[in-house]
Amino acid sequence: MQLNYTARLTSGFHGKKVETMKHIGPGNRHAQVYTMKRSNGMIATTANLVNVEAGLSAGFYSVCWAMGDPSETLESEAGRATEKALLGQHQRALAKLDAFIAKHPAKVEA
Repeated sequence: MQLNYTARLTSGFHGKKVETMKHIGPGNRHAQVYTMKRSNGMIATTANLVNVEAGLSAGFYSVCWAMGDPSETLESEAGRATEKALLGQHQRALAKLDAFIAKHPAKVEA
């Protein structure tokens, strides 16, 4: 399975979003980190431990959350969701990713 683990900026119906996927354990276990403007007006970066299934067409993948999988907001601030603001917050949150993963060792093996 090959996935791109660099920060990826996309624009869609709900606005801009930055996402990073990092392989963290055996099999298909990954840390997913995404930054976007939430409905409460805050720019927030959230980390999840997820299972990733490859096999969809050309670089696409599906992410499966299971009940009890950890999720945590790593960064949150008020502001406009410009590309610069999203990427800056995303980079600051990535510096906290290893600490988030270390807090959930049993879930890395899941």
